[in-house]
Amino acid sequence: PDARVAIPRGRGPVVDRGTLAAQPTSEAATAAGEIVVRLQPGQARTLFLRWDDAELGPQENFVHFHCPRPDEVHGPGLTVVE
Repeated sequence: PDARVAIPRGRGPVVDRGTLAAQPTSEAATAAGEIVVRLQPGQARTLFLRWDDAELGPQENFVHFHCPRPDEVHGPGLTVVE
């Protein structure tokens, strides 16, 4: 009952977008660029990444950022992606 749950319910407005061009090798992790996410206390943003995989087709993943306010306390929680 004390755990917070993060569930994407839909995509909100896009605040920015761009393209990272890279041809990484399949044998190693390769830095493709840098993304800076600036947040004020109480703000949150979800970064969606999309790419095409030659074998698997279109791919998508995301990471959620949250900058808590000083009065917020976040214990262990559960993340559900639908």
